[in-house]
This record gives sequence, C-alpha cells and structure tokens, in this order.
Amino acid sequence: MLSPDSRRLEPANPATVSTNLASSTRATRRRSVQTPSRERLLGMLYDGACRFLTEAAAAMRAGDIEATHVKLGRAEAIISHLQHTLDMEKGEIPQYLRSIYLFFGRHLNRARIERDPKKIEDVIQLLGQLREAWSAISPEMGAPSAPSAPSAPVAERLAAGRPARDRRCDRDLLGRR
Repeated sequence: MLSPDSRRLEPANPATVSTNLASSTRATRRRSVQTPSRERLLGMLYDGACRFLTEAAAAMRAGDIEATHVKLGRAEAIISHLQHTLDMEKGEIPQYLRSIYLFFGRHLNRARIERDPKKIEDVIQLLGQLREAWSAISPEMGAPSAPSAPSAPVAERLAAGRPARDRRCDRDLLGRR
C-alpha cells in the first residue's frame, strides 16, 4: 500500500524544466525547418529520378548491366510514385501528367530492352523540363539540381493540351516524326 507521502510529487527543479522546454522547442523548430514542403518534396523526387537515370545511362554505356538495372529500377519507382499519387479529380493536368509518366515507363522499358542510353537521356530531358515548369509555378520548390534544355515539341504538346497516349504521341514528345 502507498503511504500518503509517497503519492506527493516532488517540486520540479526550475532549471531542469526550462532546459527540457527549450530543448523541446528547439527540436520542434528544427523539425519544421527540416521537413520540406510538398512542393520541395516534388522537386526532390524529380531531382532523384533524374540523378538515378543519369547514373543508369552511364552504367549502360559502361556495360554494367546490374548497376543499370538497379538505377533504372529506382528511377522507375519514383516515376511510379509520382504517377500513383496524382489526384485525378483535380482536372486535366493530372491526366496529362499521368500520360507523360506512362510514356516515361514505356520509353525506359524500350531503353532497357534495346540497351539504348539515348532513350534514358530523352526521359531525363523531359523530366527536367517538367521540373523547371513546376519551379516556375512554385518558387518554393527550389531550383533544379541539373538544368535541362527546353524542347519545343514538348512545350507545344502540353500547351495544346494533348497528352502522350500512343507511339505517335511518344515520337512527338521526343521531337521525332
């Protein structure tokens, strides 16, 4: 049985309380600074996919099949995540993005089958353009880690509201006829 004295709380040491409170406040502030916004996370995903694709193209050129497969798989996982997290009820833009992400998947599959690093570079260029477009819309996203050259055919297709749904569209996205 507890005695009445054993249930009494001892007064807290004010120095300990203020130290714990300050430490807690610093930790919360650090988390809020370290937790990127949704826009910044999107930028990080695009940058990561481009980085893995660049590494995959280099590995493919070097003939390192295993590294190529691993790096392509990581980039494909990011692209798949981007595709599956689209809110399709938000209008036409998610539908267009989905078509573009599906194109990326098809093109990377062809790159893997044909062992063609140029096809990987095509996807890197298009991903970079998407990244730059998002950065222009939302400066909070931050600057791209690797700039890519703009492509008129992609800009024209997106401005016209035509998604890439078939091989003819795929050729158009790449500027090939």
